[in-house]
Amino acid sequence: MVSLTLALLTVLPHRRAFVASIAAFVAPIAKSASAAARPLPTVEAAPILALPAPPTAVLTLPAPCRPSPLLTAIEDHRSANLAVNQAVRDYVQAEADSAPDERLLLAIADRAGDQEVAALNALLALTPANAEEVRTLAAYLAEVSTDFDKGAFGAWLFQRFAVMITRAQIQA
Repeated sequence: MVSLTLALLTVLPHRRAFVASIAAFVAPIAKSASAAARPLPTVEAAPILALPAPPTAVLTLPAPCRPSPLLTAIEDHRSANLAVNQAVRDYVQAEADSAPDERLLLAIADRAGDQEVAALNALLALTPANAEEVRTLAAYLAEVSTDFDKGAFGAWLFQRFAVMITRAQIQA
């Protein structure tokens, strides 16, 4: 870039002399070529049609989708449930090891339990907006019921109910 700029700055003040020397060099060649050449045939061209201006394209983006409150509540409860399960495991391990931080881990597990209950209550206060949310809620509650009632009839019954809801939606 620098060399091009220097070349232009050098040539521009002397451009008339430069152009005249090129014209003098090319003139005899052009004169002999034009004398020997026959005129070229001309072809009439169709007039150029004026094309309409292209429409101004405006990029339209879809409205941002807000996450479903029900699905958000399910994820909040799932996180709280995992946290309370981990906190209880940590406390049980500390109790078995007679660890000095056993009381602290009990307080952490108690706090995690309160947060899980609050998240479950917030989830159960919502109403599903569509059939997909009904299926998702039923499947999630069937999953959670096995944590609360491992191997019992209530958990099995709830799982069967979730399967029935899913089948009913597919057949509809």
